[in-house]
Amino acid sequence: NFNTMRSGYATALAALPTDGSIELTVVTFASGTATVVAPTIVTSATLPSIITSINNMLYTGGSTATNLGINAITGLMTGSGNFRSEERRVGKEC
Repeated sequence: NFNTMRSGYATALAALPTDGSIELTVVTFASGTATVVAPTIVTSATLPSIITSINNMLYTGGSTATNLGINAITGLMTGSGNFRSEERRVGKEC
């Protein structure tokens, strides 16, 4: 059930650290893709709007074009100013 999943995502996000160590990107996909949360560093200032975006995410229906979802999120993540191509990761040191 989409509403249960959406609620679970919002609850899980509320438990993330808000120290700027995480960048979050959310994309939905079905017959096409939609960016729900563009690459955003999770802080106490940004977390409320991230959760609002998740809570406002709509179920679009359609097919399950996984390849479109993977391509969309890959483009957003690697296009982030925080992406480190030499390390193939986003964010601060581990």
